[in-house]
Amino acid sequence: MTKSLAKRVLQYYPLTLYQVIPYPSLYLIQTDQGWKRLIKWESLSDLLRALKIREYAEKNGFNRFTAFTLTKEGEAYVQMADGFFMLTDWPVGHMPDIRKGLDAWEIGETLARLHRSIAGYQDEVAGTPYNHWAYRFQQSQYHFQQFYLNVHAFPSPVRNLLLKNSAALMQRIQASRHLLEKGRYEWHRRKGIAERLWCHGKFVPTVLRFDREMTLRVFQMQSGRKDLPLYDVARLIRYAVLQQVGQQALFSFLDGYHSSLPLPKEAGVLLQAYLIFPHAVWKSLHQIIIEGHQVPEHWEKTLCQHFYQMEAAEGCARSLSAWFERHAAD
Repeated sequence: MTKSLAKRVLQYYPLTLYQVIPYPSLYLIQTDQGWKRLIKWESLSDLLRALKIREYAEKNGFNRFTAFTLTKEGEAYVQMADGFFMLTDWPVGHMPDIRKGLDAWEIGETLARLHRSIAGYQDEVAGTPYNHWAYRFQQSQYHFQQFYLNVHAFPSPVRNLLLKNSAALMQRIQASRHLLEKGRYEWHRRKGIAERLWCHGKFVPTVLRFDREMTLRVFQMQSGRKDLPLYDVARLIRYAVLQQVGQQALFSFLDGYHSSLPLPKEAGVLLQAYLIFPHAVWKSLHQIIIEGHQVPEHWEKTLCQHFYQMEAAEGCARSLSAWFERHAAD
């Protein structure tokens, strides 16, 4: 999205434009009605589902979404040849810092409230499958086997690094699959399908912001994700690990979540399964071997970072067991 396109979109809104500031995935807009956030959607079906899930959540008492600005025609979004656009408030405050205990607690409590409010939503998009962690973990073994069959296609530094760590990668995949069984993942997945449990899908601090009253606001619902709510918890913890967030802040996040939506002990086992799995390495190999992407330049350095983060995530997974022993519900 270019600045000129953003200005054309804003002509559909009943406001006076002062300035447009570009960011990687959005535009920050200063207007006579305060600061706004302009985002682009590629898919109309995703946008409409996000609006419907948002409406469902608000009917169930979730009041943390930032308000969106209606167009001159009273519509929630603008449709143009270049895509679909939505304008929401940008609270005058700050993004939460998950490294700080109080902020981490607020993130956890807000996420749990969101999960409670969207449980039971009936998706109108037929055929969208419920996500399956166990299937993805199982498929990853096949993808790594394909790497070994194509090992000579990789530059020698990358090849040597992957071969050196191959045993550790396979051990982590197998450990993740074992923990899924131990945590009764399939039972929880069937329960999630039956109860129509949803998650946000991209719930990280960059989609959150405190307002003037220090209420934590959520910018948007994305398009939702048919998955266990625990996916959001796992993904945010992994995000925190990559940001080198300390154990106490992570425990505060879990405290906040648990205060609104109690976590069973088996959730701790499933979180360990998710965190131990080598997501970044698997994703890179999948893009190269399965999707046919080129081996990126300086990939050896990137892989070294992935392996370091993998060790950090495993250490975090072990530390979570202490929290679940003390706090989790049976």
